[in-house]
Amino acid sequence: MTNDEYDKVELPALTQLQQLGWTYLHGAQLAPAFYAENGEREYFREVVLEKRLKAALLRINPWISDENLRR
Repeated sequence: MTNDEYDKVELPALTQLQQLGWTYLHGAQLAPAFYAENGEREYFREVVLEKRLKAALLRINPWISDENLRR
């Protein structure tokens, strides 16, 4: 049985993004804390990884205030 979506869409997209400098993380590394030791969220429904987002915003906007970062 072939997995057309993975072979023809997902894998080429992941390969291209990695070639552009993106880092690939397996989904298990982003699982909730009760699934993984270093989980980055509490529930699967949390689609925005706040810690990563805040770190990225601070990296590209080092002048941003804590209040604006919170917003």
